[in-house]
Amino acid sequence: MRRREFVQIIAAGVVLSPLGLRAQQGNRPRSIGVLFAMAPSDPEAQIRVKAFEAALLDLGWAEGKNVRLEYHWAPRDGDLLRKHAKELVGSSPDVILATSTPVVTALATENRLPIVFVHVAPEVRRVALVFNPDTAPYAHLFWKPVQEAARSFDVEVTQLPARDTVEFTEVIEAFARQTNGGLMILPDVSTANYRDLIIELAARHRLPAVYPYRYFALSGGLLSYGPDLADVYRRAASYVDRILKGAAPGDLPVQAPSKFEMVINLKTANAMGLTIPPLVLGRADEVIE
Repeated sequence: MRRREFVQIIAAGVVLSPLGLRAQQGNRPRSIGVLFAMAPSDPEAQIRVKAFEAALLDLGWAEGKNVRLEYHWAPRDGDLLRKHAKELVGSSPDVILATSTPVVTALATENRLPIVFVHVAPEVRRVALVFNPDTAPYAHLFWKPVQEAARSFDVEVTQLPARDTVEFTEVIEAFARQTNGGLMILPDVSTANYRDLIIELAARHRLPAVYPYRYFALSGGLLSYGPDLADVYRRAASYVDRILKGAAPGDLPVQAPSKFEMVINLKTANAMGLTIPPLVLGRADEVIE
């Protein structure tokens, strides 16, 4: 699992239905406005552009044939972002793709056109990593990738290290005193052992949270994304088998997980007042109702 993908899942989701509904209106090329709070030279921005355009093409929308794409770029500049939002709305596209929370905010004050947004919890502006520094000494490996990904969404990230019931309660409740927060629970034996407490605190304070494994969502967590642990253990059995048959352990390469699963607890989402976009539900491996 790439850590960038892991952090993005807390706010990732695209609803393309407005475009589909308008597609049958006449034969003129449709127009799509896209506003990024990033620089066009940013490699991550280009990855997203290519993915978006490829998906449109798969759906029958070809640039220059039946659709026109108008991109606007406003990296980390509030005034510039508002300027581009106004210009984009002034061009009257059929639909606008808003790529981050600040973009949604800027557009919402300028127009009444259909907006497709890429957020499950669009109000999240702060994300905290929850872990036990004693049992997750590798937590620092998550930190830099998470910071890089968070900048793309104009989201502030922080760390919430805790070691026991009292500390987990204290740090999460302190974080919840400010609005627009969300949690990322790192894979850690302590977060697993204290998962009922963490899930209860997240629900009590209406903090959207992403968890590392399926069993967190089964316990009431909002959303989990991570390796399929059953598959990991099946693969471990093959290594045990090879060693028992004479293979030298040092000759066996360390393998990364190859199968990941996303589980959404719709009951928890409803209780928190979150609407999960249909496409996100469709991409989930399991939806708990």
